[in-house]
Amino acid sequence: MTENTDEKTINEAEETQDEALEKEEEKKKARHRKRGPYRKAHANW
Repeated sequence: MTENTDEKTINEAEETQDEALEKEEEKKKARHRKRGPYRKAHANW
């Protein structure tokens, strides 16, 4: 029984890590999205 619970907790921890990484990637992408067009729009000024 202890092995099963350990596996479950490990899987949960891995899932949360994956979710955190995905969120970080989304933040980076969003940052680039916000930054890119703004820079291009104001580059000529």
